[in-house]
Amino acid sequence: MNYKEHLSWLVSTGAWQPEEKDMPNHNPGVCLSSLHFISTTDTVLARHLASDSHIKYTSKTNMEEQVKLLAHEVRNVVISECETAKFYTITGDSSPDISHKNQMAVLLRYVTVDREKRLVQIQERFTGY
Repeated sequence: MNYKEHLSWLVSTGAWQPEEKDMPNHNPGVCLSSLHFISTTDTVLARHLASDSHIKYTSKTNMEEQVKLLAHEVRNVVISECETAKFYTITGDSSPDISHKNQMAVLLRYVTVDREKRLVQIQERFTGY
């Protein structure tokens, strides 16, 4: 599992909680713990985290920016798949949240066809509120 796949998994599970503290902290949070785990097999990341440099790009702001970039990339993939689909639909569903504000979820449902594998699949993707 590479860095991008791991971050995508963290975002999809809702476990993303970046911390502003460095690795030696006793409770570094899910994000930094994951980076430390990945560094056990990624020598470049291990050297970067072990360096004496004060610039490690592990702050909350930086991690949130990385999540936004990943979300943008995932959205682009979904849109490109939808553009090539012969059939698609856009669904909106609204319901009040705990503060009684309406939240509208937007979903894309589309059909993908893999001619080589002779496989037809219906995909459903959440695109945002």
